[in-house]
Amino acid sequence: MILFSIFLVAATFASGVASPTQNEEFVQRTNYYKNPIEASQTPPGILDKGPFRLPIEDAAIFMYAVHVFMGTPPQIFKMALDLQWNTLFIPSTDCEDYVCEHHMHFDASASSTYVPSRESLELAYEGVIFDGWIAQDTLNIGGLAVANQSFLEVKHARSIGFLNWYNDYDGALGLAPPYTNNLPHVPSAWQGIAASGALNRKIFSIVLPQGKRYPLSEPRTNGELILGDVPDNFDEENSIHLPLQFAPYHWGVSLESLSFGDIHHNFVNASAYFSSTTPAVVLPKPFIDEILSKINVNITMLWPWVGIPCEARDELPDFTIGIGGQKITLDAYQYTFVVHIPPHDDMGDGDTGDYDACRAGVWRGEDNDVELGFPFWENFRTVFDLEERVILLEPVNMESKRMEERSSVVVVVVVGIAVSLIALFTSAWGSWLILSCIRKRRSHTGYEPVTEPLERQIGNYV
Repeated sequence: MILFSIFLVAATFASGVASPTQNEEFVQRTNYYKNPIEASQTPPGILDKGPFRLPIEDAAIFMYAVHVFMGTPPQIFKMALDLQWNTLFIPSTDCEDYVCEHHMHFDASASSTYVPSRESLELAYEGVIFDGWIAQDTLNIGGLAVANQSFLEVKHARSIGFLNWYNDYDGALGLAPPYTNNLPHVPSAWQGIAASGALNRKIFSIVLPQGKRYPLSEPRTNGELILGDVPDNFDEENSIHLPLQFAPYHWGVSLESLSFGDIHHNFVNASAYFSSTTPAVVLPKPFIDEILSKINVNITMLWPWVGIPCEARDELPDFTIGIGGQKITLDAYQYTFVVHIPPHDDMGDGDTGDYDACRAGVWRGEDNDVELGFPFWENFRTVFDLEERVILLEPVNMESKRMEERSSVVVVVVVGIAVSLIALFTSAWGSWLILSCIRKRRSHTGYEPVTEPLERQIGNYV
C-alpha cells in the first residue's frame, strides 16, 4: 500500500515527530553547544579568502541543509538551504513554544558580538509563523566570517494549521537573489556574504547530494555549497549557460518548450525556477495530463509523485525542457528515482510492503511556469552568478548513476502513526492540508508582505 507508506513519511515530519536518528543528532548538536571545545563538529577556522566550502546534507525528507555558526564564541545551527528565501532566522532561548522544541536555540547572552534591536518582524515559513526581533551577530559559514549579519531572533513560533514542515532543521539560510521594494528591508545572508569582500567572485555553486536516498535514517552528506568559486574541475566554457530572467526572490530563467516523446508544448512569457525545497518538477497541468493520458505503461497517481513500473524505464521516452535558449534532455533514469517500500501491516488490500518501486517526481502546476525541484536538479552541478546574470549547469556522471539505480534501491524508513491521520490524508481535505504544509506558505508581516507566488511582485534586484 504505497499511499500508506508515503503518507507515514510525510506525516512523521509534518507532525513534528523526530526519528531516532534525528534525536541523536539533536543531542550531539546540543552537546556541542554546551561543550564547544570538546565537540567533534568544531567550527571551521576563519579564512582570509575563498573559496569557502561546506557540506550539504539531506534534511526533512525533501530538503537540504548546511551547518553554520552564529555568535562569538560560535553556536552551531542546522539551516535549510533555500533558493527562494532571503531572511535568515534562528530560534532564540526565549522561544519556549512547543514548535521550538527539538531545535537548537541561539543564546544572545553568550555572544560578545551580539547587537540587539527593537525592530520586530513576523514571517511564515513552511507552515509555521515565527516572530521576534531583528538582531545582528557574526555569521561563520564555511570559514567565512560575516560581521553584523542581520537575522530574525525568533521569540515565538506557532503552527499555522494542524501540520507543519519545521523539522530536522533549525532555521533557513536563504540564497535567493536580493530584492527590495519601498518597504524596510532585512539584508539577506547572501548580501552579507557578497559584501564581505572575501569572495574571489560573487558567485556560489551547489552540488546536491548523490547516491542512495535514506531520508530518515542515513541522510546523504556528500553535497557541497561553495561560496566564491565553481566546483572542482567545472568546465565553465562548455557548461550550459542559462541567462537569468527578472523574478523577485527566484533564480529564474525563461521557459520556451516542454517535450515528452511526441508530446510537445511551446510557451511564451513563461519561466522556470530553481527550487531546493520542492520535492518534484512542477509542470503545467495540461502538459502533465496529456503525458498521463498517452503514456503506455501502468501508472499510479501517488502524491507527490507518479508511480511507474521500474522495468518500464527502458521503454519510456526522453523528457526535454527548453529553458534559457537551451534544450536539456533527461532520460527515464534521470527524471525518475527508486524507493523501497518497507514492510507494513496489511491495510485490507493484501499489500504488506517490502518491495522496490519507481517514481517520477512531477506535480501538476497551477500556471504555465515550471519549478525545477530535486528530480531535475540532482542531475547537475550548478553555479549561480548574479553579477553576470547567468546560471551554469554541468551534468553529473549519469552513467554511474544509472548503473547504481539498476542495482540498488533508495530506502525510505517510516515511523508508525495513528490511523486517524491515515484517514485524514486519504480524504481530499487531508491531501490539501499536507500539500499546503510542504508548498511555500511564506510572508513577512510589517516588512515585505508576500503572497504566493512571490515572483508576481514588482521590484528591483539590488
